[in-house]
Order: sequence, then C-alpha cells, then structure tokens
Amino acid sequence: MMKMLRRLMITFAGTFLIGLGIAFLVDSGVGIDPLSTFLAGVQTLVPWSLGNLIVAFNVVMLIVLFFLDRHLLGIGSVINATCVGLTVDLLADFNTFITAQNWPTLVLSLLGIFFLGTGSAVYMEGELGYGALEGLMMFGSQRLHWQVRWTRNAMDLIFIVLGILFGAHYGYGTILSALLVGQVIGLWRRLFIYQAKRRQRLTASSEES
Repeated sequence: MMKMLRRLMITFAGTFLIGLGIAFLVDSGVGIDPLSTFLAGVQTLVPWSLGNLIVAFNVVMLIVLFFLDRHLLGIGSVINATCVGLTVDLLADFNTFITAQNWPTLVLSLLGIFFLGTGSAVYMEGELGYGALEGLMMFGSQRLHWQVRWTRNAMDLIFIVLGILFGAHYGYGTILSALLVGQVIGLWRRLFIYQAKRRQRLTASSEES
C-alpha cells in the first residue's frame, strides 16, 4: 500500500512539474515547447485552450499506444493524460504573476525546459505507466535502438515542423526546448539508474555482513 502511495505521489509530482515547465515556457514569450508549438498550430483550426488540446492529444496518443504496446500504459498514463493539460490551464493566474516579475525571457525559458525535462523523468520513475509523449518516446527508442534523449529530440523536431506548417509562432525558446529537454530527461534517468544500482549494492553488502 505504501509503495503504491509513493508511486502515485511521484506520478502526480512529475505531472505537475511538466505542467509548470510548459507554463514557464508560455510566460517566456520566446517560444514554447515543441509539442505545445504543434498544438498552438492546431489552435488556428480548433479554438480550444492549450490545456484542453494537450488533454485531447494525450488521449488520442494513449489509444494509439494501446494498440502499439499496451504494456507501456497504466493508471499513471491516465493521470498524466488528464492532469498535465489541466495544470497548464489552472496556472493561468501563476502566469500573470510570473509575467509581472519581469524576469529575463532566457531565464524563464531555461526554467521551463528544466521543469519540463525534470517532470518527465520524475513521472517515469513512478512506474505506473508512461504518459502519451513519454510512451511514444520509449516505444520509438526501443524500436529504433536509439538513446531516449535522441528519440525525444527527433520527436521534438517533428512537432516543431508540423506546428510551423499549421501557422504556430515560434522562437529561440522552441529551439532550446527541442535541443535540451531530451538531454535533461537523459541526465535525470542516468542519475536515477545510478542511485538504484547504488541502493542495490548497499543492500547486498548489508545482507552479506
């Protein structure tokens, strides 16, 4: 029971950080993350809020993943699919507060990238099923035999191109996000793997003694 509770807390924490990262990128005004850039392009055709479009995209992608590799999905997938978009819309007042602080746009953009990448890595540590974007990333990484970060970079590039074709605005923050979010995820995943192995060694040592 406690183990499941811990996983749920990790899942919700990661999901919130993803939404927070997107909010910072929106506040920067110099380009949002690649997926949001694609969805901003979709907004020119479908007049929904960014949060609602994120939810719709996630639900569609979860259905696709269900048929591609349902083992990637779990209760966490549903939490992520619904809560990231809701978090983005609920942080509207936070966006107003951050904008009023007049922080440098580069700082806001880098904070958004950090929180977005960190949130994705933390969310996956919950091990309750991948979110739509993370699931596609892991599926592509396994099938193409690419490192996770390079798979994410390729996905981000595709989203940016599609968003621009649909008429979305972009900036240097979009490019930075495409280049760095995957790297942040990769760094955190290597750190988590190192910590897990270290705990295993310590446990083995204590049992031997």
